[in-house]
Amino acid sequence: PKTIVNYGMYDVNAVDPTEWERPPFCGDLVATAEFPSVLYGRGAFFAKGPYRAWLNALQSIISVEGTLPVNIYFVVDGEEEIGSPHFHQVIERFAPRLKTADATLSLGVAQNRSGDLSIFLGNKGFLYFELEASGERWGYGPTGGAVHGSVQSIVDSPAWRLIHAVATLTEPDGRTVRVDGFLDHVRPPDPKDLALLGDIADRLAGVDMRTIIPNAAGPGRVQRFVDDLDGMALLERYLFTPTFNIDGLYGGYIGSGSPTFSLPERVVCNMDIRLVPDQEPEEIAAKLRRHLDLHGYGDIECRVISSCTWAKTPSDAEIVQASVRAYRRLGHEPFVWPLRGTGGPWYLFNRVLELPTLKDGGLGHGRGFHAPNEFLVIEGNDRVGGLVECEQSHVEVLYSYAAYPDDYE
Repeated sequence: PKTIVNYGMYDVNAVDPTEWERPPFCGDLVATAEFPSVLYGRGAFFAKGPYRAWLNALQSIISVEGTLPVNIYFVVDGEEEIGSPHFHQVIERFAPRLKTADATLSLGVAQNRSGDLSIFLGNKGFLYFELEASGERWGYGPTGGAVHGSVQSIVDSPAWRLIHAVATLTEPDGRTVRVDGFLDHVRPPDPKDLALLGDIADRLAGVDMRTIIPNAAGPGRVQRFVDDLDGMALLERYLFTPTFNIDGLYGGYIGSGSPTFSLPERVVCNMDIRLVPDQEPEEIAAKLRRHLDLHGYGDIECRVISSCTWAKTPSDAEIVQASVRAYRRLGHEPFVWPLRGTGGPWYLFNRVLELPTLKDGGLGHGRGFHAPNEFLVIEGNDRVGGLVECEQSHVEVLYSYAAYPDDYE
């Protein structure tokens, strides 16, 4: 009687093999200091390994029962790492059928190294864009190629122009955004959100939050949080405050030394903004363009590379409560996050198809999300599940949802 949409992805992030201890696509099974066996390689953890585990779990059910406890629509993306620019076309084409489902469920491995299990009820949106200053668009400075840096006293610099344009976007702290109207539609957390965050903060009291915040990459790569935030205050700002991040700046000569003395003809700044409910990427892009124009930078080109809006599912949705019940039966009290700091195409399920959507969950552990030396735990320890426990948890969640709200065996 119940039908789910299952989202998956099969593309992976780019690699620099020189940063890896083993070839990034070797697929080796190796032992580590913590785990008897892990699968090593790009995509092992994000997201080919967990998706294969999901399919294994379904095959195991069919081999015993002959059928599944729920109907499943499989919708799998091959461009998630570049912002899913065409995925909406798939959803739009099949929307009438997909809307007949009851929920969207995407399971993976969601334990940290301490064994804590997290599920996420939504995600921020994002706007990824480039700002470019060029002599051609500006009408000043070099065009058609860089010139020698010795002429900078008499030739304008697109590089300096871009730097000053970018500097108008925020206060010196890099977080207080100066774009007019940027915060107009920010929705504050509601009482249910605050209750979920309070539960997480209470359970993590005394724990180094650098090991907990998803994508913070652990203590070795984050020295401290802004304003020395911790606990509830840190969680609330992390999840319910938009970002305004510079991903990188490039142009001209960026090698070692100074052999070229370059005054480049074009310079680019890559940026991403993470958007909270009810900010929309199209609205923010328009306000950004207006800000640059009003500050005299009409020649600065703003190219939107990709964007997704936010998504949010109520904590009392059946798919959420059935999943929590399943994990409790397996001896785990999950952390239920009202949002996650990253974004993706999940708004298509949650806001376009109007389905309650649960992203992540599942026993098991992996590391190296968008980083070198990625692995998925195959044989776990006394805290973290391995591949078998991961697949068993997927089975448990499906049967719990199929029978919800009744009891199930």
